[in-house]
Amino acid sequence: MKNASFGNCWYSVAAALGCGLMLSGCVAVDSYDALRGQNEEMGQQLADRQNALAEAQAQVEQLKGVQDQVGEQLEALQQELANAKESLAAAEAAKSELEGQVSEAQAGLEAAQAEAAQLKTASEAATEEATALKAEAEEKAAELTTAQARITELESALQAATDKIEELTSQISSLKEQAASAVTNVVEEVAPNVLPVPSGK
Repeated sequence: MKNASFGNCWYSVAAALGCGLMLSGCVAVDSYDALRGQNEEMGQQLADRQNALAEAQAQVEQLKGVQDQVGEQLEALQQELANAKESLAAAEAAKSELEGQVSEAQAGLEAAQAEAAQLKTASEAATEEATALKAEAEEKAAELTTAQARITELESALQAATDKIEELTSQISSLKEQAASAVTNVVEEVAPNVLPVPSGK
């Protein structure tokens, strides 16, 4: 009887231990599956963030290229603007010089005309000399006409240079605005997608 009772007791203990081990195994499997799921989810989030970061870096590099190109265009436009200003200064100097020549020609023409009138009224003997002076006056009048035509050409060139300067200034302002807008757009598009990488906890 004692052996049978001892055997039953031992069987009960073994059964209890078996159930406990099975329960522990089920809990361990469930915990492992949960941890594996969390790990996979965190791995996917990390991959998504790394992809977003790579895309943002690519966009930044592209923007740098655009900025370099805009900078080169800006330098070219600034050089063209400087050349236009030099041409404008040269045209203004030439205009001033021609205006001085025109003033001298007008003064000479007035003096020649006055002298011709005096000689004509003073004596008929001075007719030939008066004729020569008249011819000189006509020559100076032709020079005056030529100078005035040249002034008109220079004024047109001056106006064209002024228009070109205004156009170049407008292009420079537009390029600066485009560069600033491109930087702002890229920052606004990239910043929300770049999330901090989670720690290993």
